[in-house]
Amino acid sequence: MGKRIRVTKIRLGAFGAVALLAATAVGVFAYFSATGTGTTFVTTGGAQSTWAISLDAVDSALPGPVVPGGAVEGLYILVTNTAANSESLNALTAGLTTDTAGGVYNVASSAFVNSCQASWFTVSVATFGALPRVVAAGATYQGAISNGDPEVYVSMPANNGTDQSACENLEPQVTINAS
Repeated sequence: MGKRIRVTKIRLGAFGAVALLAATAVGVFAYFSATGTGTTFVTTGGAQSTWAISLDAVDSALPGPVVPGGAVEGLYILVTNTAANSESLNALTAGLTTDTAGGVYNVASSAFVNSCQASWFTVSVATFGALPRVVAAGATYQGAISNGDPEVYVSMPANNGTDQSACENLEPQVTINAS
């Protein structure tokens, strides 16, 4: 009888092992054949301001004041790369800050003056160095003139028959764009 019990245990052990293997195979098969879908999201970055533009000084050779048909005022500006990497400075543009009616923004009164039209002014930028150029992180754009600054010129062409006295004693805001 001892032999029979032993043989039965071996048979049961072998049967148990086969059953365990079969269950494992079914489980593995079910795992590999499982399907499903899901969704997730990513976070995208927004546009970052790469350039900080500030007034360095008024050009002493072109000090203004700006009057119809009169002097040109020159403003030296600094263009600093605020990004963590080198960036390409492709262009500098400038114009007077205006509202939808074309009136200039007067810095002194913090208001738009529609009776003084931006179209009566000429605003231009001289870069004194070829653009585009790569500007290192934290570096300031420097051109080829003695102090190296790009310059913005503001003038009023000769009176075109329109009374421009509404612009007297104003401080029109100049907007400078770097790209």
